[in-house]
Amino acid sequence: MMKKLLVLLLSATMVFSLAACGGDDTTDGDNQQVENNDADENNDADVSGDEEGGYTAEQEECVDAYEAMLTDYQAAIDLANATPELNQDTDLAELINEVTDAINIITDAMADPANMTDDFVGSVYDVIDNAYIIINRINVYAELLPVLSIAGIGVDEEENTYWFACSEDETVGAMIILSADQTQSVYCIGDMVCDENGVYTINDEEGYTMSMSVETVEEDGVSGLLLTLQDGTQVGMVAAMPREVIEAMLSIQENTENVNE
Repeated sequence: MMKKLLVLLLSATMVFSLAACGGDDTTDGDNQQVENNDADENNDADVSGDEEGGYTAEQEECVDAYEAMLTDYQAAIDLANATPELNQDTDLAELINEVTDAINIITDAMADPANMTDDFVGSVYDVIDNAYIIINRINVYAELLPVLSIAGIGVDEEENTYWFACSEDETVGAMIILSADQTQSVYCIGDMVCDENGVYTINDEEGYTMSMSVETVEEDGVSGLLLTLQDGTQVGMVAAMPREVIEAMLSIQENTENVNE
């Protein structure tokens, strides 16, 4: 356990390096590449705790979950560093700062099993949950932001809201629908194909598909999109940023019931 906690301490230091660089707008160059410190000065860190044990089974389970989160968290940060659309994102950096601050405080305290009360263990799991929200956001942003380039947003007659986005070559698409009462949603993100009739079909990884025709329209000198869904519903859309579609998808995933069928 002592060796494991030493790894956690070093991992937290590496994670913290993003927080230090993520919001800095004074760095020269177009991209702010986040560097992971080797933290050599911490290699001999004095980690308190009973080397022979001292942790209950519940505490060890918590430490294991925490350690797994740190590994995934660092991988997500490395991915953000490697994605130009993300490594200067100050909003994302602020979110990471909040979780990273908690990570560093918790990691120090976890070195002593006496600190791991039931309330403390509960707070650790809360931090783990919050970290995975950020991890998921980074993974989704890194996958879709470099790809999606055309996007629109619109509302149908029943006041359901629609977001649509696709890649310039029309091979990747995303459609998100939020019910008028904002409690239910349908979303489909994945490979997109167009048949001979001009119908676009998006196929997500779960096997769910969504088909629609997409037309470019212009009204009062403003260009937009007209989507006609399989059930005949038509939605006029104004231009949006692809990031708005991704943010809508993430927020909807986190806060509504998905009713894909």
